[in-house]
Amino acid sequence: MHDNERPSEEFKMTKPFFSSLITLATAFVLLTPMASAQTFAGVLTQHNDVSRTGQNLDETILTPSNVTSSTFGKVFSFAVDGQMYAQPLYVPNVTINGATYNVIYVATENDSVYAFDADAGSDANANPSSPLWHRSFIDPAEGVVPVPCGTDGSTTDISCNVFPYYGITGTPVIDVASKTMYLVVRTAETTSGTTNYYQRLHAINIETGADKTGSPVVIQGSVPGTGAGASGGTVAYDPLADIQRAGLLLAKGTVYIGWAGAAHGWLMGYDANTLQQTEIFNTAPNAILGGVWQTGNGLVADSSGNLYVPIGDALFDANTGGVDYGDTLLKLTPETGNPGTFTVADYFTPMDQLCRQPNDLDLGSAGPILLPKQGGAVPNELLVIGKSGNGITGQTCDTTDLYLLNLENLGKYESGANGTDNVLQELTDPPGGSAQGFWSSAAFWQGSENASGTSGTSYVYMSGTTLGDNGNAGGALDQYPINAVSGTGTALLNSVPSAQSGNLFPQGATPSVSSNGANDGIVWAVERIDSLDLQPGDTAAVLYAYNANNVSTMLYNSNQAAGGRDQMGCANKFQTPTIANGRVYVGTQTQLDVFGLLGNQSGLPGVHFSSVCNTFPSVELGTKTPPFNFTIKNIGTGTLDITSIALAGENAKDFARSTKCGATLAPGASCGVSVTFTPTTGLPETAFIMVNDNAVGSPHNVGLIGTGNQPTVNVIPSFLAFARQDDGIASAPQTVTVSNSNNLPVTIDSIAITGTAPIPFTQTNNCPSTLAVNANCTISVVFEPQTNGQYSANLNITDNAAASPQVVSLSGVGVQPNAVITSPNPPQINFGQIQVGSSSAPQPVTLLNNGGGILYISSISFSGANPTEFSETDNCNGSLASGATCTINVTFTPTADGLGQGYMNINDNSVPSPQKVSLSGDGT
Repeated sequence: MHDNERPSEEFKMTKPFFSSLITLATAFVLLTPMASAQTFAGVLTQHNDVSRTGQNLDETILTPSNVTSSTFGKVFSFAVDGQMYAQPLYVPNVTINGATYNVIYVATENDSVYAFDADAGSDANANPSSPLWHRSFIDPAEGVVPVPCGTDGSTTDISCNVFPYYGITGTPVIDVASKTMYLVVRTAETTSGTTNYYQRLHAINIETGADKTGSPVVIQGSVPGTGAGASGGTVAYDPLADIQRAGLLLAKGTVYIGWAGAAHGWLMGYDANTLQQTEIFNTAPNAILGGVWQTGNGLVADSSGNLYVPIGDALFDANTGGVDYGDTLLKLTPETGNPGTFTVADYFTPMDQLCRQPNDLDLGSAGPILLPKQGGAVPNELLVIGKSGNGITGQTCDTTDLYLLNLENLGKYESGANGTDNVLQELTDPPGGSAQGFWSSAAFWQGSENASGTSGTSYVYMSGTTLGDNGNAGGALDQYPINAVSGTGTALLNSVPSAQSGNLFPQGATPSVSSNGANDGIVWAVERIDSLDLQPGDTAAVLYAYNANNVSTMLYNSNQAAGGRDQMGCANKFQTPTIANGRVYVGTQTQLDVFGLLGNQSGLPGVHFSSVCNTFPSVELGTKTPPFNFTIKNIGTGTLDITSIALAGENAKDFARSTKCGATLAPGASCGVSVTFTPTTGLPETAFIMVNDNAVGSPHNVGLIGTGNQPTVNVIPSFLAFARQDDGIASAPQTVTVSNSNNLPVTIDSIAITGTAPIPFTQTNNCPSTLAVNANCTISVVFEPQTNGQYSANLNITDNAAASPQVVSLSGVGVQPNAVITSPNPPQINFGQIQVGSSSAPQPVTLLNNGGGILYISSISFSGANPTEFSETDNCNGSLASGATCTINVTFTPTADGLGQGYMNINDNSVPSPQKVSLSGDGT
């Protein structure tokens, strides 16, 4: 496949393991209504709206009285081909193949999009569990696959925050009027042994899954900058290193997309009709990092089309005229051009930003919420959430992780009357003195507050995490009231939660809210028990429901029902539940779980797995793992008919299964399945055990992941930015650390600098030919430009580890100082008549460096006919920064009658050098 070709657009309607689906048992009847005309517009974007409140105020079926384990539970699951980081989206009344459906759409990291009947199970004959359509954007036979994590040489840092594959991560956005879904697809495409990486913006028809005219477009672009990875004064978007996680935004006819990465953060806009790029913006073009993370929450927009985007760790220098916005909430106004960019209309940066950057305390670790109109003096408010400085000693970090901002004056980098920042309110959550901050986002519920915000109470719900247990100590779901105000008052959050859940969420949680207007409010949240450091984690997710007026009242959780009836798929990061038309939809690692009101289940079989996914221990290539054993249990009251138990998925050939399960399982009976893994590659491999049966939601699946124990190294950092360096002068060395944290030695074949401009860069290292287990070595790189200009190169470490060669990008700017004598002009001094043996009054000489580099003054000397009769004192201190001046005071002390002549020579690294001043005087 050529670089400019896109993957085959042939529909991969079903993988082989999705082709043998069976219809549901006819006796299974749910209380959820079938597809019909609805006033509910749907869930078309991440967290329900462009304000990212997470509230659905049109839920008329689910109430606090019927969401109990006796009447509510898991009613269905749809098997999919990969993990779901994106939130499920819901569109009512969609025509597909001549019939009308309420449709739930999901996207996977295996680069698939599925359209499922959202009401599946309410009528066994009309709603099979097969997808209404399935679009795959990969073609493994043609070398087109999702991007394996670690392909940029780092298996533990940013590149493997999603494990094991990057496909579709950010939640798509749907435009119902044009029947279009917009989404970003990542692929690795190999042709003739060369792999190229792409991210593409697709616009697909929600009725068919087909690309619309002009779709897809390859995402690319660049901006002026001298930061990490810059070349020739330009910073380019990197489709491999830049991660698309934040939910997409559709506003004013433009699709907005945000990225984070090891090098830079990006924002881009694309015309929703033509898919032409309309804006491009780098958050820290002269620095490094500055990602748009937001734990997957979508970009926020106001009614005028301004964007509000929190930026992660990076240099912040906007307060001194710079263009780098680390740890800052930006208000961005689109600016026309070809393409255009964004005007930074306003911003907020915490006063402790200098502490945030080096300690990974991103302001942008969570997504903001634009609150509905409030009463009082400040009607437009925005809540932004980040990490807390708890546990950071000896520095200027504070503990605040919640900031309530005034949209009309975000506060910039200024102190204010309300605390250390010029904001409406600062809080620390979870309360209690040990807050670590947020790896999840908050939700808002209008509650009883009226549309003008002058009466009633609304609420904000959030679950952060606390110090301890290596950052996995978790926190409760906290509820903060916002009491309506009028007149000159200001709406604020309660200073402490009014209620907290009785359980903790070990990694925090991003809640969603459903209600029928001000009534029947329910807060929904998904628990991930496994540490976020576990890749990907093997424990089932747990769905919780709470009374929205008081979250200390738990209504339901999916572990309550006997026999594991409501068992979910394995938990992912950042799972956000979607509530629509009496159902709750949750994406997991292996399946879309569907919850709703239960009907008569008498006489029906039910499937329960003792484990719903498994990560195999790493073994050397070609070595079989110990078996993973799990049981299939019939938890229903009818006979379970098992049609097949088979392996499926892209890497199924490296897994083997055995089973003694027969064709049927009586109620309460179990049978066992055993699976082994024999890796053939050092990259992650995935497969599924697919169980086809007669229980609701067939096929049922168990997710499998394994990685061959090929040697691995971790190379940190992935960029060295030398910035401005004087021509002909070597920089201070910067170091790269190569560490072997695996259990196999690493053979290092070579360490070399390559690229378009490698000559100014040199390296020395202490790396041995074999790097032992748990050992590390360092590489020192020096930048010594000889001429002005931007330089870039690569440091390549070639070895037998995965993803070899590991590449560190190098960049630097060669600059030249320029020494100019600005006074006297011309550069000459006549001291006049001075008595022999006496000294003249000192005469000043002003030296300016108006070049780009540092002017190093090696000496100031005198020459000519009478050099000893002249002397000087100065405040130059040996060097002058760019734009700086210093003063040299010259004195004439004649030793004999007559004319004395000489030159003062300022010897420096400017070209030409020395700078000369002509001197003369009469001795009398």
